[in-house]
Amino acid sequence: HGPYYRTNGDALVGKTARVTVAISPDDPGYVKVQGELWLARCHTYVPVFAQVRIIGVRGAHVIVEPHNVH
Repeated sequence: HGPYYRTNGDALVGKTARVTVAISPDDPGYVKVQGELWLARCHTYVPVFAQVRIIGVRGAHVIVEPHNVH
């Protein structure tokens, strides 16, 4: 067995992304991270242009939470 490499999706956890299509709990949207678009789900509504943090990857989509800007 060689060294362990994280998959593309796993490597996104903890990254900040920008919402390109609004996300709501019942309707996934899209986020852009590292130049790629990902289908995204969130427990709350997030508008276009908002920043979110990726907290998980489920198959071909990411789970995000609103990014608190201080």
